[in-house]
Amino acid sequence: MNYHLPEIELSPIDLINRRAAATGSMTYARLASDADYNGHPISVSYKPHAVSGPIWNAEYFWGGRVVIGRGSLAHCLEAAKAEHDRGAGGCSVRVYLHEEAPEPIEHQRALCSESDFVAGKLPETPAWWSGRHAAVSDSFHWDKRFPHHKLLQHALKYEGTADDWSDERAFYLEERRA
Repeated sequence: MNYHLPEIELSPIDLINRRAAATGSMTYARLASDADYNGHPISVSYKPHAVSGPIWNAEYFWGGRVVIGRGSLAHCLEAAKAEHDRGAGGCSVRVYLHEEAPEPIEHQRALCSESDFVAGKLPETPAWWSGRHAAVSDSFHWDKRFPHHKLLQHALKYEGTADDWSDERAFYLEERRA
């Protein structure tokens, strides 16, 4: 069984800002480096074959591997929770328990429970994800291919569900072509 801390909510505007920081100029990326929407998916896992010997790691990837905790499971959980508690939008934590770790599985579970981690896998889609989030995310792809349609501007006004977005997009694009 795995444990997790839920993903911190991002607004549709935060999605746009994250995309711009990742794909825009170096100056914009530098200016956005401390922004609240720079949350990361953090993983806490046991590395039995690490060069330095078996060890627990808490890490994320942002322009390369960033290790925020190394050593005991307790230390790595504390480091991951501290990064999550910073409140950066999009941050989540996944903990992968390991049978070969020095701590027995029962002890690993107890450490996770004591640190307020939730048992089970992190949901594929966060509870706060709305139709507007789906529309904004999808429009990045479409606006890159067809920039003159300005689908992102339409997506920011979208009020429907994520499931209905593809029909709305098709209708909007057809209307723009006419």
